[in-house]
Amino acid sequence: MACCSLLLLIFTSRYLGANVRGEIALFVLYLSIIHALCEVYSSSALVHFIPHYSVKSIYYKGVLWCVGISFFGAFVVFLFYNQSFLFIGCLLAAAFMGALNSFNNIILLSNMHFNKYNTVNILQPLILFITTLISLRYNVLNSFQVYIYLYLFSLLVPFILSNLYVWRIVSLDNKTEQLGLKIILKKGIVNQFSCLTFIVCNRYSYFLISSAYLVGTFSNAVSLIESVLLISGSIAPLILSKIANNKHNDNPGTVFTVSKMVLIVTVFCIIILFFIPSSLFTFLFGQHFNHIKQYMLLLSPGIIALSVASIIMHYYSALGNQKIIALANAIGLIITLIIAPYTIKTYSIIGACWVSVVANLATSIFIIIYFMQTNKLFIKESIYIKPIISLLKKGFNLSTTNVSNI
Repeated sequence: MACCSLLLLIFTSRYLGANVRGEIALFVLYLSIIHALCEVYSSSALVHFIPHYSVKSIYYKGVLWCVGISFFGAFVVFLFYNQSFLFIGCLLAAAFMGALNSFNNIILLSNMHFNKYNTVNILQPLILFITTLISLRYNVLNSFQVYIYLYLFSLLVPFILSNLYVWRIVSLDNKTEQLGLKIILKKGIVNQFSCLTFIVCNRYSYFLISSAYLVGTFSNAVSLIESVLLISGSIAPLILSKIANNKHNDNPGTVFTVSKMVLIVTVFCIIILFFIPSSLFTFLFGQHFNHIKQYMLLLSPGIIALSVASIIMHYYSALGNQKIIALANAIGLIITLIIAPYTIKTYSIIGACWVSVVANLATSIFIIIYFMQTNKLFIKESIYIKPIISLLKKGFNLSTTNVSNI
């Protein structure tokens, strides 16, 4: 699916241009914020509760929450961002279908319907990729509106399927104990505050950059450089699993070792990027994106820091300490809100890159220092690399097992 996303980025950039890519980036940003608000109710925290309480009650409240937040989000965008009725209608439809798909997936996951869960998750990007290829073949994909129609269609099929799956679960549910809305929202607000602050911190620049054309160029650079975070994202399940199943005192040491490993691999990837010719990016994405490598390199210090911080954030997430993650992200958000208006107005995309780097460095430095102080770790320990080799062997063995099961 990551390959599908990359190819979609390349195709839409090459055939639609930077201006349309900017419109798509803003549309996706609006969606991301609305979905984060919807997941205040329908977050993964529900997985713990659904097996023990009435699914009917949880489901119907969740549907109403998704409807209400989707309408509220679309109305705010209409009120403050001067978008057309067609844009708002598409945003509302995409927000509701996407939010309910995510909610349905949580219910499927909590009932251990893993095959159905995977099917619903895979369908949307796969359908979007196939329909985009077909529309390109017949020269139909020529505007932002056409792409959004394809996106809505890609949401519709898993939306129908996931609802059919969940309606069956709801119809067979015979539990009567009700789960209070206050409990759900209390858990969800803490979880989603971190998510919302991270989204706004890293995407607030889109609202300040002067044109959709420049947003398209910058958003492509952000998407590509953030793909490096897949390294830490792929290792995070090891951390979560180890901490969940091991209560010994070596957890912080393991996290520290993994963080060093991620740092080394991430820096190596950035070094490779440095040697890739700019002409390759221009060839793949088109002439509108001839400065994309420069922007990626400018963004890279923040991404390197964030790759290490994300491992530590997963550690605190596994411990249930969401507040420290929220505080770290809030620091980055405050810095962004303070320096972004002047910096971006003065230096445009270059300024947006600087804002992102400063905010991500502040977030990362705070969480790293907090982790080292609370676990009594010292800077000199960061140069030891022997523990990394044994962990890499474990990771390689785990990866080989996973591949053989696919």
